[in-house]
Amino acid sequence: MSLDAAPRATWDALIILGSNIKRDGDGFRPVTYDDCDTFGMLAGEIRIIAAVILYEENVTSTFVFSTGTSEKTKEILGPNVPSEATVYSQDFLSRIRSSNRPPPVVILEDRSVNTYSNLTECIAIIRRNRWKHVAIMSARYHMARVQVLWELAREKHPVATTAVFVAAEDVVTQYRPGIYEDMIQAAYGSPQGRRRLRNEAQGVQDLRDGRYVLTEFRLPRADSRSHSLEESAGPS
Repeated sequence: MSLDAAPRATWDALIILGSNIKRDGDGFRPVTYDDCDTFGMLAGEIRIIAAVILYEENVTSTFVFSTGTSEKTKEILGPNVPSEATVYSQDFLSRIRSSNRPPPVVILEDRSVNTYSNLTECIAIIRRNRWKHVAIMSARYHMARVQVLWELAREKHPVATTAVFVAAEDVVTQYRPGIYEDMIQAAYGSPQGRRRLRNEAQGVQDLRDGRYVLTEFRLPRADSRSHSLEESAGPS
């Protein structure tokens, strides 16, 4: 969707989907294009940058950070790892600290463990707040799967809300032209970027074919060759 079609200050909230976290010294940080998992490139920081830009441009004043702590993350980073929503929201707030704008409303959705539960948990937040117009933001590679899963989530959890889908890369290139294009092109053209695109396309196809598994992805045991279809597309 072109952001020109979304007038400023008309979204009740911007929902930012998580994309995993990494250790950073004694703490944690959102993943960057340089990070990857089993399914290819990850893209968390670009979503934070885009959220900051939309805050600065007064597109919305309410930001929902979505994703909790999955069993997979606990296995990799330890049982006391914070939620992705916590890490992403803290990074967002640190980047806007010097702004002269009124502070944003920040809501944490820290129960979900994959894209489908991101959306079902956010629908519950939308209902509680009686929002009519929201935007859902993720990385460009993820958007097709997000939109299909949103329709599936709405079938099971009806909500009278208009949602628009915004790729973080589109935000940064539209509002800050000439700064991020080379980085984005290099990331998507890399082997890990191409791998992510293939896996996302397979995930969308699995959804259309009715073969997609909506439950939480678990790391396969060393003695197991089976893989869930959620794994075919990977985490958000």
